[in-house]
Amino acid sequence: SESKTLDAERKTLDEENKNLVFAINAEKENLQTIEELQAYIKDNSADKTLLEVLPKAQSLYDGIKNTSAALEDTIRTLAQKKNDEASLVKEKDLNDNVLKNIEEEIAKFSLDNMGFIAGQLERLLKPGDKCPVCGGEFHGASCPINEDGEKNLDDVTSKLKSLNDDRDVLRAKLASINANLTAYREQIKLAENEITKKEESQKKDLDSVSKILEPWNVEVNSDTLQNVLDDLKKRSETFCEKEDKLKKLNEDCSSAKSNLAVLQSKVDSLKESV
Repeated sequence: SESKTLDAERKTLDEENKNLVFAINAEKENLQTIEELQAYIKDNSADKTLLEVLPKAQSLYDGIKNTSAALEDTIRTLAQKKNDEASLVKEKDLNDNVLKNIEEEIAKFSLDNMGFIAGQLERLLKPGDKCPVCGGEFHGASCPINEDGEKNLDDVTSKLKSLNDDRDVLRAKLASINANLTAYREQIKLAENEITKKEESQKKDLDSVSKILEPWNVEVNSDTLQNVLDDLKKRSETFCEKEDKLKKLNEDCSSAKSNLAVLQSKVDSLKESV
């Protein structure tokens, strides 16, 4: 009976020794993991503040994206305005040339027909009548009076009126073109100023983000910033996970020490009885 009891106690001792060794090895592994986690947290301590700075950096980047979209619209608008301006300049140049030709034609036509018109006018005046042109009563030598009948006063005056009307229409058209050119150039100037302001705003926001993320030594530009922020968010999540794991391991180690003490006491007691 005593032999059986002793064998049972030895068996229990062996089992408890195994449990103790297992618990000691587990504690060693936990301690090693704790050391690794502590080293990681120490080396990456800046990641702890990512939770605070990332929302601000993301907000600035969202503003940069909105500014970029508005900037692209303004650049497209500017390009269209410049195309419209170029078309108006071509139209203005064309009409300037047409007006010049008409004015030259009016001058030539008036010169060619001045004598004829004066002669026709003279025929209508009686002695003592005042000339409607100069106001004089003496009319001097007679001008040619179209003896061959090749010219008609109504035709000449009608042609001259038509040329003058064409000139007036062109002048009005050119005045409208010039007014539109002035308006387009003002719009172009406003668009260029707006582009400059948007680009300055973008640069300012990018500089702010760069300053915020300076501790992480990352390259900041509008093309890759979202990827950078996503990577930093993952780093922040990893840091938080490791912090939580470290906290749990410390709690486990504290509990394990108590269990080890109980197991050691039990093993010591069994050794004495065996």
